[in-house]
Amino acid sequence: MVLTNTQLANVTAAVYVNRHKISSAEIPGELQHLIAKISAQRSDLAHYAIRAESARATWIGGQQALSAVADYENGSQTMSEMLTWIVTERAEVVFFARTTPDNLPDLQSWFDRLVYTALVR
Repeated sequence: MVLTNTQLANVTAAVYVNRHKISSAEIPGELQHLIAKISAQRSDLAHYAIRAESARATWIGGQQALSAVADYENGSQTMSEMLTWIVTERAEVVFFARTTPDNLPDLQSWFDRLVYTALVR
């Protein structure tokens, strides 16, 4: 699903849901692999790298989650991507939004409000 906010220019945002069945004991392991997994998925983006200091574990709607920020190049333009994953026994959900690094502060508030209201079961 593609998400839009008419007040934020030059932002691409989406949410992706992958259904699975895992036990609650497996969730921490799934969370640990998400950064490597997204980096592999984004191999087509030049110099894609997660900011190590940005990765943080959290809880969203009573579910375990992970947030991070990545940087990459799109032609000659530097871009940033905000990511938040929510993992449950039945689904892995990733919210992501891409923009230029100077737009991150404006994007952060909107993105957090969107992500922290998610109910994933």
